Amino acid sequence: MKKRKYLFFANSAADAVIINAAKVTDIEILAASGSAKLSVNYSTDAGGDGSVLLDTTDSDAAARAIHRLIAHSNESVINIADDVNSAYIDGVSACGTITHS
Repeated sequence: MKKRKYLFFANSAADAVIINAAKVTDIEILAASGSAKLSVNYSTDAGGDGSVLLDTTDSDAAARAIHRLIAHSNESVINIADDVNSAYIDGVSACGTITHS
C-alpha cells in the first residue's frame, strides 16, 4: 500500500490547511518573475475545490520542488509554506491566500 502524503500551508496560526497530495489537481505558475506567484489547486473529499497562493522567488523551481516532494519524499506531512515558523521549500517566500469552496 502506498504511503499517503499531505502538503502543509499556513499564512497565520488561524489560517492553515493540510492537503492530501493525491488531491492536488494542478500547480499553476501565475507569474515567473517580479512579484512571482504560484497557485496550488486541489479538490476536496466533499466535492469542492480550493487553492493556495504562494509568493515565490522562483515559480518554476518552486513548482518543480513541490512535484519532486510529492513523488519522492518519505515524510507523511510535507511543509511547503509556513509563515508562522518562517519555513519554506526552495523557491517559496511566503504563503498567501488560502481559498476553500
